[in-house]
Amino acid sequence: MLRVELEAWREILSHACRSYPDEACGALLGLREQEERRVYEAVALSNVWPGSKRNRYRVDPLELLRAERHARQRGWDVLGIYHSHPDAAPYFSRTDLEQACPWYCYLVVSVRDGAFAAARCWQPNDELTSVIEQAICLPFGDEQEETCQEY
Repeated sequence: MLRVELEAWREILSHACRSYPDEACGALLGLREQEERRVYEAVALSNVWPGSKRNRYRVDPLELLRAERHARQRGWDVLGIYHSHPDAAPYFSRTDLEQACPWYCYLVVSVRDGAFAAARCWQPNDELTSVIEQAICLPFGDEQEETCQEY
């Protein structure tokens, strides 16, 4: 399960909505706790895709390296990558799979007309031939309450 803490979730949503209608991307920082990945911080990364960013993203590798160092300073890991799908469902595309790393989970956030619509989490297999959907637990509103989505 991927559990996203409130401040990290706020940053993900803010970044995804600010970037609309382009895809946003960032790193998920936190700890693995048995079967759960707990995200304490989300770090916005630049989408350096050379073409239209409307339906593609590529993280800046130097920014990802800085995020990894930042995580290590706190005793955390980079657990995964988030990215947004403007005006599309939060699926994991063939292109996403081709660029994935099997040690990361991938949180995909759907943004429709500039507002959050849905989120889903994916874990690629070691061969990068398929993904398994992961359960996610997200805060909602300005409260500390959470909504856990299991698929």
